[in-house]
Amino acid sequence: MEGLSQEEAGKEMGISQSSVSRHLEEAHRKIAKALVLGFAIRIANQVDFFHCDKCGHTWKFEESSSVQDCERCKSTDIHIHIHSDSGSQTSP
Repeated sequence: MEGLSQEEAGKEMGISQSSVSRHLEEAHRKIAKALVLGFAIRIANQVDFFHCDKCGHTWKFEESSSVQDCERCKSTDIHIHIHSDSGSQTSP
């Protein structure tokens, strides 16, 4: 979502701009606290599958794979579908 406004990011994820803002504020607060107090930072999203916008191919995430392009057409225009504590989202 790098380079997108909060409104654009919200549209990409299917949530409102105010929800994006709220998630960002919470993330900033948690990261600042972890850095100041020396806590570990754990990112706890589960990637469900990848989707290529170019050829439409969808494939399941494998823990052992490092995906940077479509396994069928090799396009880098892929999105990931992730499941987090706040629900499912799609991300570039």
